[in-house]
Amino acid sequence: MQLFISTRGAYVHVAGEIFEIRLKEKKFQFAPQKVASIVIVTDAAISTEALRLAFRHNIDVLVLDEFGTPMGRFWHARFGSTAAIRRAQIEAADKDIGLQLAREWMGERLRGQAELLRKLGRARKGQSATDLFEAAKEITALNRKLKGIQGVVSQVRGSLMGIEGSAARIYFGAMSRALPGQWQFEGRSRAPAKDPFNAFLNYALGVLYGICEKSIVLAGLDPYVGFLHTDNYNKLALVFDIIEPRRVWAEDVVFHLFSGRKARPGMWDEIPGGYTLNQEGKQVLLERFNAYLDHVVVYRKRKLSRRNTVLADCHRTAGLLLGYSREIEAVEV
Repeated sequence: MQLFISTRGAYVHVAGEIFEIRLKEKKFQFAPQKVASIVIVTDAAISTEALRLAFRHNIDVLVLDEFGTPMGRFWHARFGSTAAIRRAQIEAADKDIGLQLAREWMGERLRGQAELLRKLGRARKGQSATDLFEAAKEITALNRKLKGIQGVVSQVRGSLMGIEGSAARIYFGAMSRALPGQWQFEGRSRAPAKDPFNAFLNYALGVLYGICEKSIVLAGLDPYVGFLHTDNYNKLALVFDIIEPRRVWAEDVVFHLFSGRKARPGMWDEIPGGYTLNQEGKQVLLERFNAYLDHVVVYRKRKLSRRNTVLADCHRTAGLLLGYSREIEAVEV
């Protein structure tokens, strides 16, 4: 299990070779053999004896900032599970598992695109519906092509990204045409957004990047070592990988904000070369997006919020890299 220390003033110490967490008048005890990691997400204290007990049992202790972003971690000086995962992560680039993961994430991305377009098509009639269904069919065909790619991921990355680029052009073109005329856009744009739709989408994806990075670190993976995306200095390549199949969450929410007339002028500001969300726009988006992320879905036969499926997937990825699958329960105190 993972222990999430999220109550201000909590104190983690040791009582007879067992972790004990004090919260005012309450005490909680956990056997170290059952703890995979300790995550401190608020102002709390941990004794050096608790750190030593964690080290003896190869338990990571991770500290997050007030926004939930990983800041640092403690682990044993000897080779341990986190180092083993990262070594396996680097070696996987030249093994079948690297391409397997890259194809899986890309395939989920394309399936998500096609499913969203079909959902939008079912809510429309005439040529608009036909356009969306045809785009979904084209993306499905690209996904079938993806499954036929074989080899080492470093050698076929160009083919993978070529399929991704073709699907993106079809997808965003169809999505734009399905919007009311004043909100249609010319493809994706970033830094800055060239239109209000992309301003909303960029902000939503920024929230999602933070969730993915946190989940990657909690699972012991290296956020800088990717498979689908290449490793460059200070590039969070694995974050780009993990977010791929989940981008559709942000796109679904933002599309319905515009098609449902919830996004309107006054929620964004013009800046040199584009647009940015103001406080009103961020508030409207975050309210809708957080509700979407907290919605419970069935993930691999388990009921989890969409938000928590990211961490579950990262643990699964770490297990696959080490040669076994694992699920880790989270306990919050």
